[in-house]
Amino acid sequence: EPAKTLFRFYKFLIAFRKERVALQGKERSSTQVHTLQNNVLIIERRHLADRVLVVLNFGKASSPFHNNFAGRLTKIMDSSTCEWRGPGEVTSKTILKNQSTTLHPESAVLFEFN
Repeated sequence: EPAKTLFRFYKFLIAFRKERVALQGKERSSTQVHTLQNNVLIIERRHLADRVLVVLNFGKASSPFHNNFAGRLTKIMDSSTCEWRGPGEVTSKTILKNQSTTLHPESAVLFEFN
């Protein structure tokens, strides 16, 4: 079962990369890496009018994530959900500007701007 789940996870990520406009940008300016804080790396991808955030918690403990970006963030995918054999969701589905949420340890979360 873990191998099947991992395979489904990879298939989701590959399909997401192919379908999402923000990930189609090939110019260097389409990717911005934000500073690593509390073992959290934030990668912003943009192309045309589409923007997504990839938030990676490399830490062994839960970590806060604060929305310093303009506008609301809506969660698209969270690697810590039960669907991906994770411990379950703790990250908020929607995060308004200047609000915070929690990230599970060793997790990846995708957000879109809206």
